[in-house]
Amino acid sequence: MLLLSPRALRHCHADGAIAALHRWAQVLGDVDRSELPIHGDDAVQLFGWYLRHVTEVDPDRLRVTLEVLLQRPETPVMSTATRLHAKGRVAALLRLLQKRFGPLPTNVEPRLAAATSEQLDRYLDRVLDAASLAEVLAD
Repeated sequence: MLLLSPRALRHCHADGAIAALHRWAQVLGDVDRSELPIHGDDAVQLFGWYLRHVTEVDPDRLRVTLEVLLQRPETPVMSTATRLHAKGRVAALLRLLQKRFGPLPTNVEPRLAAATSEQLDRYLDRVLDAASLAEVLAD
């Protein structure tokens, strides 16, 4: 049933999507407790990410609904999308830095992966004008 739900929810308004989640509470709970390769929080995160993109459900309302249905605290649904976006920004910045300054020291990639969104913005703003890698990465 959970595999059919994304199609059914694709054009749902917010109240309809929340009502569907309540109807599928048992299935969501089973997935959340599953030991399959993608299970628990990962599966719920992906499902929630999809819901956020195909329905108009408010993220806080979705989080609260999932907490009630799963009877546990729910991490923000957008965290998966945010992580993927940050990875893409880091990959783009690494490519630009390599193109501009050549081979990078081994500590640069982990540093960028741990950088905040604000730091990544600063580095991206500097990459075209900085005279050196150190100048780009100055905090």
